[in-house]
This record gives sequence, C-alpha cells and structure tokens, in this order.
Amino acid sequence: MIPYTVNIKLAARTLTGTLNLQNKTAVDWGWQGLIAQGCHSSILIIDPKTAQTIQVLERHKANVVKVSFRCKHCLSVRLFISLV
Repeated sequence: MIPYTVNIKLAARTLTGTLNLQNKTAVDWGWQGLIAQGCHSSILIIDPKTAQTIQVLERHKANVVKVSFRCKHCLSVRLFISLV
C-alpha cells in the first residue's frame, strides 16, 4: 500500500458534559444532524456544527443508559427524541 497525505483543515472541538460509566454509550447522531448525549440523568441535545448545547432534558429518575432519535418518518410535532 502506498502511503499518502491528505490536508484537511478541521477545528478541534470538545463536547463537555458530566460522564458516568453507565451512560458511556448513550449517544446518537440523528438524521437532522444533531447529537443526543446522555450525561448522568440528563440528555444534552448538541449541534455539532457549532458545538453548542441546544437543549438539556433533565430530571430523569435514573442514569440515562441509551438514547435514540426517532426516524424521520415517525416524527410528531411535540416529540422528536425517543428514549429507549
């Protein structure tokens, strides 16, 4: 295999949040381009283009262990994220 170099300019970004061993895999990248990340008993909705937290869903009774966006065809006006 011939080695090659690709020059791509990417800005390094860090998504901050409180981590817990139980929700280390609680992350999903939705069809609308947003990221849902579980942090203890909260869910952060993050815009990866700006690395800004758009919304925080708080006060779950237990640690969030899995998150999943609904499919594009399953959306209702009020609910756009489904907790599994």
